[in-house]
Amino acid sequence: MLHFPSASKAAHVSHPADIAKLNELLNDEVWAFSNCRVQSPKRIAEVDWLFYNTRLGTILVSEWKRYPKHVSQVRDEGDVWLLEDGSVQSNPVEQVAGQLDAVRWALRQKVLDQFFPELDAHRVKIFQCVYSPQITPETKKERLRFGKVYGSLEDMCTAVMTTVSPEPLLVNEMSAVVGLAEALGKLFRCKVPDSLSDSIIWQHNPRESANFWERTSNIHAQIAALHGQLAELIRDEFVPQSIPPRVAEVDMPVPPIAGKTPQTPKPNIFLHVMKRHSASSMAPLNGDRAAFIAGMRNYLVAVLSDPEIPSDEWISLGSVGAAIREYIHDGTELRELLGTYFWKWCLKTAEESGINATVDDVHQNLRVTRSDTFSPV
Repeated sequence: MLHFPSASKAAHVSHPADIAKLNELLNDEVWAFSNCRVQSPKRIAEVDWLFYNTRLGTILVSEWKRYPKHVSQVRDEGDVWLLEDGSVQSNPVEQVAGQLDAVRWALRQKVLDQFFPELDAHRVKIFQCVYSPQITPETKKERLRFGKVYGSLEDMCTAVMTTVSPEPLLVNEMSAVVGLAEALGKLFRCKVPDSLSDSIIWQHNPRESANFWERTSNIHAQIAALHGQLAELIRDEFVPQSIPPRVAEVDMPVPPIAGKTPQTPKPNIFLHVMKRHSASSMAPLNGDRAAFIAGMRNYLVAVLSDPEIPSDEWISLGSVGAAIREYIHDGTELRELLGTYFWKWCLKTAEESGINATVDDVHQNLRVTRSDTFSPV
């Protein structure tokens, strides 16, 4: 990781063993600000760790707690935590929620407009978590409305490296990297590390990385098209002219093969359709998973049945899922919510609704083939 330690001499100093472990688990595409001090109109927040993943554009605020005994019960805001000896502890979930509010306000006022002007500041999502090594597999965990708790640094760092945001904070211009690092260091009262000049962020453009899979799929589609053209050239050059070509090769177009990698659609081409149906079908996840999944089903069926999306037109599963994630505010992953991969759930839901849907080989795109008498169940 790229460590931005506190600039205050009075601030608590992170344990060297913790820093060493974080360095082992995180590479320097993650900027880690320790023992931050963030000021907002309502409070001055002391933040143990704030992680900014420059590749994914995600920010996670983390509160660290160490207790004399193992935690027996984790509870949501409004209640205390219990230790195995029966003693109670103030709720760190409430604490990190207050810190997150201060961080969000400070970013909106000091950073977002200057470095991420294209984003809607009110849609930028910041994630929160609590880490305590006294949380064990035996700890009873009440479901949290917002954020997560971790008992191991490995699990927490996995979240830092993989959590994605609907509005990622991705640096558009490499010339802005130093300015952003200095602005965040000043905002969180941390020192910019000398190793910034050697960090991994200079080796790639995060915004380009966000488009990596789209560009890769486009390249594969172009290669497939070139192979087709090459096959035609070979046939024309080497097949004896006395042998008439087969009718199917000349007069009849070869239908697309279901499941093959398609020409990648533009991710946002039908985004307005998805947003329209998500607004009419979805409600925020508030603990009632069954109701939320029912809303997801109604949304998916409405999208796949919408006449604005032509039959056999490939649509991006990422765009379909993005419209759903806007209604999940506690960081729950779709796979965790559904108990299976999102693309598998889409196919199953389509089949149950009488919709003829297929997914490509890389499970990134989906299409619907409709008949003239098509009517979803």
